[in-house]
Amino acid sequence: MDTATAWERFHAGEEPRDIRGEVLTSWRRSRSSGVDPEYVEVPYVKTALDTHFARVATPIMEGMADLLVGDRSALALADERGSV
Repeated sequence: MDTATAWERFHAGEEPRDIRGEVLTSWRRSRSSGVDPEYVEVPYVKTALDTHFARVATPIMEGMADLLVGDRSALALADERGSV
């Protein structure tokens, strides 16, 4: 069973057996915390571009963006507070 099918079955009330324990634990934790698997509101926080963080991150992220064009991947960068 693929992960997407297992995830759908999990949210339908089944306990999939073919999923790694760490993944299943994460799904259970999310469900018990009331996380809506279909919608997560992500707040937008404007980042000042004149910070050390932005000056270092911008060229790296721009360079990596070229590598990801057409790929089914994502790249995120977070600061020390976990803001992406």
